[in-house]
Amino acid sequence: MSDEIFDRLDALADEGDLEAVEAEALRAIRGAKDPRDLWRYVAWARFELNRTEDALKAAGSAEDPLLEGKALFHLWRFDEARNALARVRAEGEEEAEAEWYRGVLAEFQGGDAMRHFRRAAKLAPDLFGEPVRLTDAQIDEVVRKAKADLPPAVARAAEETAIEVLPLPRPQKDVDPLSLGLYTGKDLLSRSVEDSAQLPPKIEIYRKNIERIARDRVEAIDELRITLLHEIGHHVGMDERQIEDAGYG
Repeated sequence: MSDEIFDRLDALADEGDLEAVEAEALRAIRGAKDPRDLWRYVAWARFELNRTEDALKAAGSAEDPLLEGKALFHLWRFDEARNALARVRAEGEEEAEAEWYRGVLAEFQGGDAMRHFRRAAKLAPDLFGEPVRLTDAQIDEVVRKAKADLPPAVARAAEETAIEVLPLPRPQKDVDPLSLGLYTGKDLLSRSVEDSAQLPPKIEIYRKNIERIARDRVEAIDELRITLLHEIGHHVGMDERQIEDAGYG
């Protein structure tokens, strides 16, 4: 197979044109004797486009256990993800990524997560680091201060919203395991009289997912604050653009 197609796919990937990466790779697959490398591009593009089920199918055709394990993890199929990641035979950044996902699985399922995170950081220190840990007191202070800094009208609206800081999200449809936070309930703009009998709105913040992406404690505190404000923005009926413009994104 000519290197020209891979150069083309890499150029499209650099441009961020994921749909084109998928389309061009699929066209090239039709005439390829060994299409596994092309299927890797398809799986990667679909994964980045959040089409996880489709990415899993392509990863199987690519015979790529890392892509398969990642897709299974994001579909909450943790046992299958762990088995797929155990088959990864790679070096450098790919092995580091596999180790990082093994660490996250250990956080969800129990096990020595830090062992995997430390190895991932050793293999690819520019990409991975050891998770930061915040104390309960630090988290309580971030929540208190974030609420105190809200504009008065938003602060009054936020008072009716329960805020719970949890270690990790629970398996549920349309929620990614790596989500930082979640708002459930009807926002103020969408609410009707009939909705008053429903459960009150709720914000969940997932501390381990936040701690894991931060480079230091200061960044973890800032990310926690931003996540909380983002979910409060959803409660008052802001869309993603409005949340970003308000500095909550």
